[in-house]
Amino acid sequence: MIYLILLVGALVGIFSFSLGQMPFPDQISSLRSQIIDSIIPKTQNEILIENLTPHQEALRTFFTEQAPLLLNSKNITPAERSALQEAVKTFQNSDTVIQSLTESISERSPSQILLDRFHTSTSEQPSPAVTASPQVSIPPNCEVVCN
Repeated sequence: MIYLILLVGALVGIFSFSLGQMPFPDQISSLRSQIIDSIIPKTQNEILIENLTPHQEALRTFFTEQAPLLLNSKNITPAERSALQEAVKTFQNSDTVIQSLTESISERSPSQILLDRFHTSTSEQPSPAVTASPQVSIPPNCEVVCN
């Protein structure tokens, strides 16, 4: 009975995949992402970019919608205007850097990620001098007694 259920499931999967319509596409993609995340954990850079994205969106809407209105306002001093223009330029530069990092991370395949992590883990092994424990000094008024 189990054999028939597995056979029917496999046939449904094969036919639906060949027709381009996968059953339960959201569940399959979430399961795939969970499996990849458990096999290949995220690096600190990936987590940082993931955490910056919502903040970046809020800043992007401010600098694209509100900053031009403030710059065109008559109630702003020239010093404030130049500071705001500098902030807009700085944001645009940081936004392009974050977008390029996001694209470079998302373009890599799982095999490339594994290879990169393997190379960084083998190349960043600490030297023995760094991992050696510091020497312990015993004050002269103490005695070391072994039983």
